[in-house]
Order: sequence, then structure tokens, then C-alpha cells
Amino acid sequence: MSPTVIAIYGGKGGIGKTTTALNFAYLFGADGHRTLLVDANVDQPSARDTFEDMKDDPPYDLTVEENPELLGRIKSAPFDRVVIDCPPSPREAQPAFDAADYIVVPFVPKYMETKAIARTIKDTLDKRRYRLLFVAVTNGMKGRSDQSRETLAGFSVPMFRTIIRHYVAHEKSQSNGLPPFLPDALGLDPHMKDAAEDYGNAYGELLGYLEGGR
Repeated sequence: MSPTVIAIYGGKGGIGKTTTALNFAYLFGADGHRTLLVDANVDQPSARDTFEDMKDDPPYDLTVEENPELLGRIKSAPFDRVVIDCPPSPREAQPAFDAADYIVVPFVPKYMETKAIARTIKDTLDKRRYRLLFVAVTNGMKGRSDQSRETLAGFSVPMFRTIIRHYVAHEKSQSNGLPPFLPDALGLDPHMKDAAEDYGNAYGELLGYLEGGR
């Protein structure tokens, strides 16, 4: 049986793409699925670096793919779940899109970028199963986030209900090699439990979408 493939895509760096890929891969593995995380962002292989820094063996395997065209072969990998940290270029990410059962697009809500991201993902991901995930949302961005959601809804862009709030805990988790879901990570930051909860909720939503929901 072919693995279920989830591609994590964003048109630029610094938008929470690798953090999202790492956390989803961890949760799939923790659920007992044979999971592979593919770091295809070879210019900034953050997933590989984080994997190598982990203090305990993570419940997933990792590979680095330097040739994006080979991502199209991922359906033959001997795993239950494959999470791809895509390259930022839509052209290079195209093989991952073609192999993916679902595409998650992390998005930091900003006034000037909302309509642009709507057009970009419509042009790139039209007729594919995808969903926008709001990430790095601070308390001061709530009004901006609400406005962005309203605008994107007008473009019929599907969105996660869960919002990933901005916490330094995510950076501390990765820099210390401790996923936020581990008890040992709780002492690193007072918001570590909240950070884990956000991604846990998004993961629960993703499972529902994979089972048949849009």
C-alpha cells in the first residue's frame, strides 16, 4: 500500500513551514505510523539540522532529497505516512504536489500578503486538496488575522480552524532537541504546553481532512 503523503509548502522561508513539518511528522510517528520526513529544502535544510540535534530518537525517519524531481517517486517508499518539507519554488515543489494526498500551506497573516497568497495558491494548487494554516499569530495580530480570514474566505481558500499562536517555545524546542510534546520540554518555556496543544489540534484537524473532508 502506498503511503499517505502530506506536503508542507510555502513560497518563502521564515513562515513556519519546517516547524509544521517537524511537528506533523512527530505526531504521525507517535500515533504508531511508520513515518518519513523528507527535507527537500536543500538550501536551508532546517529539518535535517533539527533531526540531528534531537536528544532522543524521534518516532520517524528522515531523508534529505537534493533533487526535487525525485519527490514524484515518494509513493513507493515503504512507509505509512510521508511528510515533505517542500522547496519554496513552485516549480521545484511540483513533483511533491503531484504525489501529495494533502498540501498544508503555513501562512503568517499580513495585510499586504493576504490577497497575494490567495492568488498564488489558487494558481499553484487549484484542483488539489490543500488548506491554509495560520501560524506565528501574536495577540496583537488578532484583528489582522480575522481580516485575513475574511478576505481569504471570499477567495474560497480552505483554512484550518486551528491557529498556531506565536510562541518562542517553538524555537526553544528545536534548538534544544526536544519536541514540544515531550514532558522534558515543558521546563524550557512556560508556553511549551500551549505550543504543543496548537499543533496537536491542527494535527487532529488534518486527520479528519485526510479521511475524506475537504
